[in-house]
Amino acid sequence: MANPSGALSLDGQPVARTATLDRVEIRKRLTVWQRLKQNKLAVGGIVVLVLFYAMALLQPVIATHPYDEITSGMRNTAPSDENWMGTDRSGRDVYSRLIKGGQISLAAGFMAVAIVMTIGISLGAMAGFFGGWVDQFVMRLTDVLLAIPLILLLITAASLFRPSLQTTIIVIGVSSWPGTARLVRGQFLALKNQEFVTAARAMGANPVRIMA
Repeated sequence: MANPSGALSLDGQPVARTATLDRVEIRKRLTVWQRLKQNKLAVGGIVVLVLFYAMALLQPVIATHPYDEITSGMRNTAPSDENWMGTDRSGRDVYSRLIKGGQISLAAGFMAVAIVMTIGISLGAMAGFFGGWVDQFVMRLTDVLLAIPLILLLITAASLFRPSLQTTIIVIGVSSWPGTARLVRGQFLALKNQEFVTAARAMGANPVRIMA
């Protein structure tokens, strides 16, 4: 686009182009936190997540009643000073049970994601780095897992093992890693022929060190 004013900067380039380049350079220098602060939705999501984690960690302190305490004669009561969100049909405090449920949900999600990341990153890295039969095996395994509905795996696990939160976490973690593995594999395929990888191989670095 032509510069209407014809003004030039000291280096001989149009002022508008110089200003654009300066903005791009400043953008590159921004830290991750500075970029995050510019995204209001991301900041709002982080605030909500921090509040949930804080409530889960402080559950023994901020809960007004034991979550499993049954009070006779207090079934389905309305919110009050004693029971902030009322009680359920068994006479248990809804507020305390809500916090306890959030604690369990966050713990289960964290552990399931840890399993997914461990398996997905490890298998995806090996598939992308080694290629060949390793890549074929991992990719076919991901295809099989993606073809099986998660609810079917949960029902099967519940019939084979004692139903529990730990069983649910393991099933979710073991069955949800294919997406992560494919993503990591793609990144390794793009990077394994780069010069720094070739240099590391020439220096005798073992595959584990190169992948790390």
